[in-house]
Amino acid sequence: MSSLLQQLLARTQSSSVSKPELTPTLLGKDAHWEAALQSLPPGGGRIPVFFIAHGSPMLQWQGDTDDVEARMGEISGPRGALARFLDYWGKFVRERYNPKAIVVISAHWDTPNGIEVTRRDGPNEILYDYYGFPPEMYEITHNSVGDPALAQHVMDLLAKAGISSRPNTTRGLDHGVFIPFRIAFPANEVGGKPLDIPIIEVSMFGSLSPQDEIKLGQALAPLRDEGILLVSGGLTIHNLRRFDFFNPCTCPGELFQFEGAIRDAISISDPQIRSKALLALTSHPAYRAAHPHPDHFVPLYVAAGAGEDAPSKVISAIHGCVSAAWE
Repeated sequence: MSSLLQQLLARTQSSSVSKPELTPTLLGKDAHWEAALQSLPPGGGRIPVFFIAHGSPMLQWQGDTDDVEARMGEISGPRGALARFLDYWGKFVRERYNPKAIVVISAHWDTPNGIEVTRRDGPNEILYDYYGFPPEMYEITHNSVGDPALAQHVMDLLAKAGISSRPNTTRGLDHGVFIPFRIAFPANEVGGKPLDIPIIEVSMFGSLSPQDEIKLGQALAPLRDEGILLVSGGLTIHNLRRFDFFNPCTCPGELFQFEGAIRDAISISDPQIRSKALLALTSHPAYRAAHPHPDHFVPLYVAAGAGEDAPSKVISAIHGCVSAAWE
């Protein structure tokens, strides 16, 4: 067992916090996300923009899954609630919207002095930007390709919005992309046939300011009318110093209140009130406990910017992994 996994299990096992009842709000239920996704607009028009919980490398864990899932609230392992959600979401998106490409923003890439866009004429590389796992976790692949023309189009949209950008021809897709996409958009790894949907990744502003990331989303919004799926990935709880936070049985109550505030803000129908409520989340008393660093939370604002005035809804209420859509 790796040192990281030993640390994770030890922390979740030793917590003295009382265990709440595992309600649908804490674990999420398949029926909930199925109903929420099925209620989205029909295909053939604008594609919703999604904020998706991208999970962690544990989604692809090759070891003892029973131990991982038992200690992490049956959420994060390869048979857990998040994996089931991602599988259903990916199939739903392909069936209903049949996107011709995917533009993805990840919590694991922000850049100073403007935005970077992956531009690869051929296969996307994999960036193993995680540490402390056994060797087999660095052999995981996801066979996908880039799209130089789309990358240029994205940079043109950014320029039109007054945002400087530049191509990145060497960076691979980080684990905030390839880990969840292996579940949501699997490729034929054995036969070598790549996923038939090109993927490009766009960085966030290095400031990680909610206002800046909203502007980024607004600049990318036209893609939604062009048959392109826009996905922003992060997590609603991400504190690697407190692994017990990831388990609803060991997480303190103030973080449940924080996630409740997130769900409430997303669900507000009036766009102006919703925008204020979303921005106010970074002032919530539990925000810093849930996010010592803002990188995994601010992708929410990219999606909100791209969705702007469109109706929004929570599509999965899994603990620590709330996901949402803007129609």
